[in-house]
Amino acid sequence: MAIVINEIKIWCGLFNLQGANDYTHISIVKPLSFLKDYYYHKLRGYIIMAQAIIHCKKRFFDLCVGFL
Repeated sequence: MAIVINEIKIWCGLFNLQGANDYTHISIVKPLSFLKDYYYHKLRGYIIMAQAIIHCKKRFFDLCVGFL
């Protein structure tokens, strides 16, 4: 882990950063299935969310896409 932290420091110049997490909303057409309530966001309509964990060398560690 120390190697990854040092690579992040070199890569982006943020010396106290040990990791970051972000996600995005992806708009979808209203689902016809019984799970449509899970996809509804009161401000954005029907969405799914995508979250990725990426190494400083731009390699994916994890990708999760699903409902709220």
